[in-house]
Amino acid sequence: MADEPKKPNKNKDAEAGAAKKSLLKLKKTIAQKEKEDDREKKMVTKELKEELKKNQGAQDDSGTRKSIHQLKKELLKQADEQQKGRVKTRRLLKEQLKKKK
Repeated sequence: MADEPKKPNKNKDAEAGAAKKSLLKLKKTIAQKEKEDDREKKMVTKELKEELKKNQGAQDDSGTRKSIHQLKKELLKQADEQQKGRVKTRRLLKEQLKKKK
């Protein structure tokens, strides 16, 4: 009886496989979110360039031309507000990933 090989624990193997799958899924999700963020940054840059082209001759309320710096500041502020929700989601996903390790 002592020489009989141990039977593999199928339950532990199944749990390990499920954990590995969920870990891969989380990694994939994080990578996808980061790609979306990169796209968003490119869009903000593109919008900034378009806005600058539109406002080269435009004047603000005080009658002076808007500076490039002001326009850039406004667009970056809008982009930051849009990103807040995505950053929070990405941070939560990373925390889940750490917990599963």
